[in-house]
Amino acid sequence: MIKTTVGCSLLKDGLKIDRSFSITKNRFKEILDDSGVTKGTMATQTGLSPSTINTLYFNPWSCPSSRSLSLICLYFGVEPSDLIYVPDVIRQKFLDEGLKAAEKLAKKLEEQDIKEYARSKRVIVIKLDKE
Repeated sequence: MIKTTVGCSLLKDGLKIDRSFSITKNRFKEILDDSGVTKGTMATQTGLSPSTINTLYFNPWSCPSSRSLSLICLYFGVEPSDLIYVPDVIRQKFLDEGLKAAEKLAKKLEEQDIKEYARSKRVIVIKLDKE
């Protein structure tokens, strides 16, 4: 799986976007919502931190650590490929133009998703550069 580090986290008054990002997305929100299990119950039963669960739930571009991925898959009885995927548009960009182009497209799509979420929740988006 091609992946870079994840760079979005929730803050009290908004979202923080780092320059790092992922070209994979997760279906955690969909899987959790379909299960009827609450985030709090899952945290208690799996030992995953509420912060990890919230990050995965609210940021579909966030990828879990291998430990978190294993726990989530065991908990819901799913395979890693049921939870993590590369969107078709990014996969095609990778095949057509290479990794750098795919990463650039993923970053653009992630930022659009974050801005849309921020508008829907009326929160402030803070963009941080690590250079």
